[in-house]
Amino acid sequence: MFVLSACGRDRDAADDGTGGSGSSSEGGTSGASVTSSASATTATSATMTSASSTTASTTASTTASDSETTDTPADSSSGDPPEPIDPDALDDSFDDPQLPGWTVFRPEAATATVTGGQLRLEPVANTVWLDGATSILLWKEVAGDFKVTVAVQSRDLDAPSQPPPAGYRFGGVMARSGAGGPENYVFVVLGTDTDPSVESKSTTNSGSTYQGPPWPSASGEVRICRVGSTFEMYVRDGGAWMLTNSFERPDLPQTLQVGPIAYNNAPDLRLRASFDGVDFEPVASQAECAQ
Repeated sequence: MFVLSACGRDRDAADDGTGGSGSSSEGGTSGASVTSSASATTATSATMTSASSTTASTTASTTASDSETTDTPADSSSGDPPEPIDPDALDDSFDDPQLPGWTVFRPEAATATVTGGQLRLEPVANTVWLDGATSILLWKEVAGDFKVTVAVQSRDLDAPSQPPPAGYRFGGVMARSGAGGPENYVFVVLGTDTDPSVESKSTTNSGSTYQGPPWPSASGEVRICRVGSTFEMYVRDGGAWMLTNSFERPDLPQTLQVGPIAYNNAPDLRLRASFDGVDFEPVASQAECAQ
């Protein structure tokens, strides 16, 4: 377990240091009803370079179950070596409001718009990525070893220059199995729990562990770097990359759904997560993760 060296607090709840049960803290803070199970759809997998766009800017009742989503789970892993990452096919500076190449998981969980070179996600109330509960994810398929970087600002809808109020409201980047069944993923996000923080989470078979040390603001760059079964979570705000957590996940498949997420685990609508772009790069070793 790695803890952000610049911060003196670790919100892992487990005594063994492997992470805290989200239901004991994050899931219980807002009184949200978030017991939905993972999506069980079985549509055909998309290829890495030609995932169809399923954009949406609708909101819906927070009682919608994951089985009602329009996402197409994808897991095209096999015994063959994964195709190398083509950054030109995956990178996005969010200049096209149609979001070509992206697939949206749970579009009803947030309003998604593109304006001024930014993707903006405004989650509905009582949404969260925790245990079996899910929120919005925009994803592209990525195979093999990679690093993905997003610049994100999490802001209060009522005071756009300020971080969102307390209540577990975050935006960031996720790498998720699309195999269906229980949820399996890792992510790193910026926002507010009880104060501005950087949260990293690993969910295995719909059981989450996470930590959320403080961060000077609810904005910056976050990165996931995968080398083999190791997933490292990084954060920075204009300086050097800082390792905030590392997860060993040999269970995750070679091909993952990767992209921006946001959630608002509170009863009021007070989060806008704005993304300036998404950058994908192949990596050959862990030494390249912080470069």
